[in-house]
Amino acid sequence: GAAFPAATTRNYFSFRLSTTVPSNWTAFSQGAAVVDTADGELTYHFHPEQPLPQISLTAGPYEIRKIDVDDVTYSLAILPNHDYFEAYFDSIGPVLPETIRGLKNDYEAALGLEYPYSRLSLVEVPIQFFSYRRLWTVAQEVVQPEILFLPEMGTLLEGADLRRMRRQSTRSQERANQAESAEQLQADYLRPLARLDFLGLQDPGTTDISQNRSLEARWHLLPQFLSYVTHISSTRWPVLNYAFEAFFQERIIPPANTWRRRWRGLTDAERANLVLQKHSLAALLALSNKVETESLEEEMEETEKTEETEKVAEHIREAAIRARGRQLLLLLASRIGLDDFDDALTDFAAAGRHRAIDDRELLALLEELGAEEPEAMFEAWYRTPALPGYQVESAEAFLVRDGERTRTQVEVDLGNPTDIDGLVKLNFRFRQDQFTSWWERQRAGWDHSHVVPLPARTRRKVGLLLDQQVAELIVDTYVSRNIPSLIFFGFGEQTLRKNARPFSGFRDEPIAAADSTEIIVDNEDEGFALLAPEKTSRLRTFLLDLFGKKEKRDLYVGLNIWRAPGSWKAATDHRLYGRFVRSGYYKESGEGNSKVAWSAAIPEEGEYDIYFFCGPADDLYSRKRTEGEHIFELLIHHEDGVDALSLDRSELEKGWNHLGSFHLATGTARVELTDATAARAVIADAVKWVKQ
Repeated sequence: GAAFPAATTRNYFSFRLSTTVPSNWTAFSQGAAVVDTADGELTYHFHPEQPLPQISLTAGPYEIRKIDVDDVTYSLAILPNHDYFEAYFDSIGPVLPETIRGLKNDYEAALGLEYPYSRLSLVEVPIQFFSYRRLWTVAQEVVQPEILFLPEMGTLLEGADLRRMRRQSTRSQERANQAESAEQLQADYLRPLARLDFLGLQDPGTTDISQNRSLEARWHLLPQFLSYVTHISSTRWPVLNYAFEAFFQERIIPPANTWRRRWRGLTDAERANLVLQKHSLAALLALSNKVETESLEEEMEETEKTEETEKVAEHIREAAIRARGRQLLLLLASRIGLDDFDDALTDFAAAGRHRAIDDRELLALLEELGAEEPEAMFEAWYRTPALPGYQVESAEAFLVRDGERTRTQVEVDLGNPTDIDGLVKLNFRFRQDQFTSWWERQRAGWDHSHVVPLPARTRRKVGLLLDQQVAELIVDTYVSRNIPSLIFFGFGEQTLRKNARPFSGFRDEPIAAADSTEIIVDNEDEGFALLAPEKTSRLRTFLLDLFGKKEKRDLYVGLNIWRAPGSWKAATDHRLYGRFVRSGYYKESGEGNSKVAWSAAIPEEGEYDIYFFCGPADDLYSRKRTEGEHIFELLIHHEDGVDALSLDRSELEKGWNHLGSFHLATGTARVELTDATAARAVIADAVKWVKQ
C-alpha cells in the first residue's frame, strides 16, 4: 500500500491480465473473462471495461453459483464442502432476483450513487486472509473492484449465523400466529446478512465480532461505489479523500443506539472528540503507528501502556480522523445549502469517475457554489484543534394549525457560546403503532433529519413543521466538546395549541450573560470533591502486583443503576447536568460513610436559595417503591451551623430541586451528600446557590 501521508494518490489504468490454472480451478479478477483450453489447463484472459486503480487475482477449486439480475451478474464462489448455507436457502430461488434487486435499489437510493460494474463476485478465501484499515480511505483488501473476499465459512460475518436467524424467525411466527412461505422466510435470512455485512445499513449491536478491535476487516461495498471509482488527491491535506468518503458514508450509516451507550460509557466518537480538543489532524497523523506518546492515552484511559492499549489508541485516532472528515463537508453544506451541496457533490463524484481528482478541482467547485475562502477553511480544519461546544437547552412538540392542515410543530433551543462555528443534526423518529417493537425502531433509520448550522456566540431557536407526530429527537453534536455527543428528547402524544402560529426556520439572539446572582458548582468543577477514599480490594491489589499490572481507570464509566459501582465513579448521561459535559458521580447505596461535597465562594453575605440537581430520578427508585423513601441525604453548611436534609421520593423532581433558603456569610459555602439512600444508588451532580 501507499506510504501515508506522503503518497495518497490513486492512479487509474487500463489493465490486461492472463493466468493459467488447472482445469478444475476457477480464476477471478476484474473485467470480462475469455477462457482458452489447452493441454488440460485453462487460460483466463481478463479485460476490465473501465480504468481501475488496482486489480486482484485469486484462483482455486471453487464451486460456483451465478445469477443475473438486471444488468449485473452475481457470483458466489465457495471452497469444496463449504456449502453449509444451502439448507437455509433451498427454497429462495423464486424470490432471489427480487430480493437482490430490492437491496441494490435501496442502497443506491440511500447513497446517491450507482453500482459502476457489470459483475459482483463473492469469493471465499482462507480465514487467515488479513486486511488493514487505512487512514486515507475506507477501502480494504477484502473489498476489491467487482470482488468481495468472504472469510472462510462466513466465520467473521455478523449475519451468517443462519441457524439463529431461523430459530428467531420460527419463534416470531409462533408468537404472532402467522405463517410465511419458505421462500419469504429465506429472503428474510438473506436481507440482514446483506444489510449488516455487505451494505453497512444495519447496526450490528454489541456482538463479540463488532466489538473486537483486533478484527480489522469489514466487508462493506462502499469502496466499489466510491473509493475505487473516485479519489481526491491532496498533498496539503492528506485526509481530504477520507472526508470526501465520510460525507457519502454518512448517508448510509445506521443510527447510533443511545440506550446502549448509557451502559457502556464513552463511545469511540466521544473518545475521539476528547483527543481532537488537544490534537489537530496534522498532529494526529504525525504520531507513529504504535502511538509512543502519552497524548492519546491521556484522553482515553489512565492505564498501563500495553499492546492492547496501543491498538485502542490507533482505533481512536482513526475515529477522530473520520469524525473530523464528515464534519468538514457538512459545515460547508450547512453554509451553502444542504440540498444544493448534496446534489453538487454527487454530480462531482459521478463526473470524476475512473480518474484521480486534484484538490484544486474540489476547491473550484466550492467557490462556484458560493463558499467563502474554502482553502482557508481546509487549513483551519486540518491544523487547528479547537472544537465548538453546544448548549442543548430544550425541545418541545405540539400540534398547530397551518392553513387547512394540522401539523406537528417542533421547537428546539440551541446555543453555541464558543468562538468556533459549528453544526448539529436533529434526527427524529415518528410515533408508530403499538405493534412496532422497541428494537425494530432502534434498527430503523431516522424518519426525518435536519442539519442546523450554529455560528459562534449564537443562541438559535429552531422551528420545524412536520406532517407526523414525533416520538423522539436525537441531537447529534458531531465533532464537539459535548459528552454525550448524542442528546435524547422523548415526546408524549402531541395536542393542539390553539393560539400558536406555525414557525419554520431560525430565530437568533446573542448568548445571554451569566446571571450574577447565581453560582453553580458541577462535579466537573474544582469546587467538587470526593471526601471518602476509594475502597480497594487487598486481593485485587495483590493480584495486580503479582502480574505487574495496573488498575484500569476509565475517565467515565457507564451509568448502570442496577449494577452501580462500590465506590464513586464518574459517568455521563444526557439527563445529567453540565455545560458541555453532562456528567455526575454515582455509587451503590451505603451506610452514609462515603461523601462528596460542593464548595462555592460566596461573594456577598445574604439569603440564598440552594438547589440540588437530579437527572435520572426515576431510575433511582428501589424495587419496593414505598412512599417516604429517602433518596438523598444532604448536609447544608450555613452561617448558623449544619442542617441535615433528606429528599424523599415524593418530593424529588427531575432537574433542580429546591433545598431551602439559608443565610450565608461571605466566604466558602458547602453542601455535602452521603451515600445513605433507600434507592438503588446515589448520584452526585451539581449544586446551585441563588442570592435572593
